[in-house]
Amino acid sequence: MNGEQPQKKGTNVWLWVGCGCALLVAGAVSVVLFIVFVVFAAIRSADPYRDGIARAQADPRVREALGAPIEAGWMVSGSIQTENRSGDCDISIPLNGSKQSGVLRVVGTKDGGRWTYTKMLVTPSAGPAIDLLNAGRASAAARAKCRMGFSPSMGLARHSPDSVAARAGGLKPRPTSGALLASARTTAPAA
Repeated sequence: MNGEQPQKKGTNVWLWVGCGCALLVAGAVSVVLFIVFVVFAAIRSADPYRDGIARAQADPRVREALGAPIEAGWMVSGSIQTENRSGDCDISIPLNGSKQSGVLRVVGTKDGGRWTYTKMLVTPSAGPAIDLLNAGRASAAARAKCRMGFSPSMGLARHSPDSVAARAGGLKPRPTSGALLASARTTAPAA
């Protein structure tokens, strides 16, 4: 004998068991990663996701708050469920800009193959939320405030064009909430 010790047969068995376990764990991790990738890819290709991202990137208020360029993050949460030509969605998409990050929430329903959104809201990490569905109304309100020379701290409800006209000419202002709709049916006070 040349001084070598014979190898124990039990050591080879544990080596194979260890390699087998490592392969099983690697396989399970691969399957989970594949499923996550497929789910995120499906959400990212859905209309609500694409519509929400397109509106957020095009909105000047979002670009100002988050900073351009605005990119979507990977960890989308929520669900999109469709069956034939109907469905619903409620997803939250992380957004990253050059100034700060935020979250875009898209809620809607699909009927007859067409999506209708009830909420499309960007919430920056600092600052007020930005409603992407009411961009026109918010812009008109901001223009009205600027035209009349009121500061944002004075409040739009007290100084809307209707209320200014009402004070100047004695006209009854239009109601601004559902609770006031009943009073809209009454006539203007007699002079």
